[in-house]
Amino acid sequence: MSDIKKWVVLMFGKHDEGSKIFTLFYWFAFSIYSFYLLVNAYYLFASPSLGSLASFVLSAVLFPLLFRLVYSIHVKIQKSLKVKR
Repeated sequence: MSDIKKWVVLMFGKHDEGSKIFTLFYWFAFSIYSFYLLVNAYYLFASPSLGSLASFVLSAVLFPLLFRLVYSIHVKIQKSLKVKR
């Protein structure tokens, strides 16, 4: 596994390989997160201040945690609905 994929799995958790839509959602969220970090890093260097640094670090940490929580709950719900059918 490449280093980037290891980093993604560390940050976002493993994606559900059984569903193409979940895999697409997973990689879409990662691409949005990467773009967000790049744009915020640019603004952070353009106008450095303590508030923007705290906001950058907080959002860089919270987004993957919230994504893991929401994604895992959604996958569990979908799998339980498939079992009941």
